[in-house]
Amino acid sequence: MIEYFPYHRKLLKKKEVKELLNHFDQTLLHVGTMSGGDNETTRQIKQAYNGYFEDPSANKIIYDALDRDSGFCWRTIAQTTERPMLSKSKLGQFYHPHQDSPILGDYSTSIVLNDDFEGGELQLRVAGEVKNYKFKPGEAVTYPTGMDHCVRPVTKGERKAIVIWTKSSVTDPLLREIACLSNKAYHILAKEKDRRKENPYLFEDGIEQASNDPLWLVDKIFSLIGRADGSQWYSRNNGYDQ
Repeated sequence: MIEYFPYHRKLLKKKEVKELLNHFDQTLLHVGTMSGGDNETTRQIKQAYNGYFEDPSANKIIYDALDRDSGFCWRTIAQTTERPMLSKSKLGQFYHPHQDSPILGDYSTSIVLNDDFEGGELQLRVAGEVKNYKFKPGEAVTYPTGMDHCVRPVTKGERKAIVIWTKSSVTDPLLREIACLSNKAYHILAKEKDRRKENPYLFEDGIEQASNDPLWLVDKIFSLIGRADGSQWYSRNNGYDQ
C-alpha cells in the first residue's frame, strides 16, 4: 500500500494553526530522548524539546481535523489516536534516523505549525528512495510507523511540530490494505452516486436489490474483513464520506 503513503496534505486551517501555536508557546517542554548525541555536550545541543498540551481543547483541534480528513480516514481506518506530542527543535537540533515503535500505533503523523525556520526537513525512506518534506504551516504527513525517518538539523530559527500515532481498526496488515482499498472504492462510489446523505441500507425491494448495489457489496466486504481479522471493526463508517 506504499502508493498511498506518505500522505502529505494541508490538515489545519489558518485559525487552527494560530490557536495551536498559542497553546504550544504556553506549554512547558522538556529535553527529548529520541534525538541525536553521543555525549552530554552533544545531547544538550542536538536534542529537541518534547511535551504535551495541557489544555484538552488543543488536542481536540487536532482530532477534529483528522476526523474531517477523508484521505486520512480511508487510509488508516483509525480506531484510536494517541495524545499529540509536541516537538520543538532549536538551532542545530535534529532527530536521528529511526523507526517509531509499533507499540505506538500503525501510522505516524507529523504536523508542522510554522515556517519561519530553515532546515528541519522531515526525511523519509519511501520504496528505497530518500525523500525530504518541507512543510507550510498546518501541513501534515502521515506514513506507516515502521518507515525509516528522521528530522534534519535546524539551521535557523525554531521548528514547532506535533507528532501523533494512530492505531488502525484492522490489525492484520494484508486485510488492512484490502479494507483501505475498499474504503476508497466506497468513497468514490458514494460521491459519484451522491449517496452520502442517504441511507445505504434502505432497499425497498429487499436482498435482490441490495445485491446489485455496489455500495452495499463493498460494505459486505468490510464485514468479511472484520470477521477474518477477528477485530471489532466491521463497518465502513469511518469518516471517509465526509
